[in-house]
Amino acid sequence: MSAERIKVFYACIFFTCLVFVHGNTNGDTQPTLVYKWVKLEFVWPNDTMKQQYIAEEDYIPENNAINGIKVYNKTVYLTIPRLKKGIPATLNVVINTGSDSPVLRPYPSWYMHRKHDCDALYLVQSMEIDPNTGYMWILDTGLVTVGPVDVAPIDRCPPKLVIYDINNDEEIHRYIFDKTKVGVGMFYLNDIVLDYGADGTARFAYISDTLGRKLVVYDRKLDKAYVFVHASMQPNPDYATVTISNSSTTVTPLGINGIAISSDFRYVYFSSVAGLSLYQVSTAVLRDSFATDDDFSRYVRKVGDKVTQGDGMFYGKGHNLYFSTLGRNAVYKWPILSDMDTQGKDSSNVEMMTQTIVSEDARMEWVDSLAIDEEGDLWFTSNNLHTFFGNSTEDGSWNFYVWRMFVDDSSYLNITGLTLIAPTQGSADLTSSVVCLLVGVASCFISAFM
Repeated sequence: MSAERIKVFYACIFFTCLVFVHGNTNGDTQPTLVYKWVKLEFVWPNDTMKQQYIAEEDYIPENNAINGIKVYNKTVYLTIPRLKKGIPATLNVVINTGSDSPVLRPYPSWYMHRKHDCDALYLVQSMEIDPNTGYMWILDTGLVTVGPVDVAPIDRCPPKLVIYDINNDEEIHRYIFDKTKVGVGMFYLNDIVLDYGADGTARFAYISDTLGRKLVVYDRKLDKAYVFVHASMQPNPDYATVTISNSSTTVTPLGINGIAISSDFRYVYFSSVAGLSLYQVSTAVLRDSFATDDDFSRYVRKVGDKVTQGDGMFYGKGHNLYFSTLGRNAVYKWPILSDMDTQGKDSSNVEMMTQTIVSEDARMEWVDSLAIDEEGDLWFTSNNLHTFFGNSTEDGSWNFYVWRMFVDDSSYLNITGLTLIAPTQGSADLTSSVVCLLVGVASCFISAFM
């Protein structure tokens, strides 16, 4: 047992901690297919509007593919990035009508998806929902697509980050990224995770720029963004082709993509689609707006190789890293605490030696995005992107799926019972920790020590 785990053990004895087991405990770990679609349909204000969108090629059903997923208060939100022409709404909420192929309603409104207006939402690949506040952080790359599949279009709206209060149905903040930082040449804002500050609110957002091969940081307190560039964010040409069910697609330009943050907010994990390597970087350097790329290089390390190329990833509070595995039609996880025990190492130097299958199904072709809800369920999408990009999707076939599986875990953003100690701004030599306090007879969890 590592020194770090021994500290956790004795600290829990000292506080007389009780382990809280949430959700269903019947041992059923079989995935549930929640939704499936041949083509996506929307809730339209009226049929006239729908027919106008079809006539003007603003709605081409076969060009709509779900990507990102988040769940809040039992409501499912899905993104449809504008990677092809004919996407009427890029962020949507699932309308539960009892059908396993439900319709989608543009979120938060049709007005927020209006055409030819850069104040609207244009290309949302990912979002994150802070369950402690009900704030949705919406990441809008802002591209206006003009071709069949176009990630380098002629016309552009500036990329932005919109923070929307779900509970009160209002926008509370937006940040327009400086084009000198984000938006120079090729760029694509792909995934986002949140990092909490000492005041108990989400202060930092860490964002992967897949085509720019950058890690973007937004500091809400300072209302500024800055970027880091490192070789670990580059695609690996040896893994430029993804093969799924005998169908291959090229992912040559796709660098840093999936991103996750540990539930003690000490480390960010990331990987490229074109590559197997999984990297870890300390939030100590990411939180410092004065840090340089050289500083970043001193805080980043490779933790191991994934079993195959992947897309999205998500970190559970139980210190499990869940990730997509392309070609294996599955979701895997890295049980970090288990490897820490086996190797006698702490989270700063543990290696990814154990990778276990969480769920697999032949229909899980291109698992894209993952999330964990309040009930301990892992949700994820699969969308056949390899055929979607190759324009070889079989007409009439089921193309897009939403899956759910109980994993007895919770989101990294579940901070109940935790006192957050954030580092001071302004130095690359920063440390962070999360200290678990006893709250009544509730659960006590200590995940990091100085």
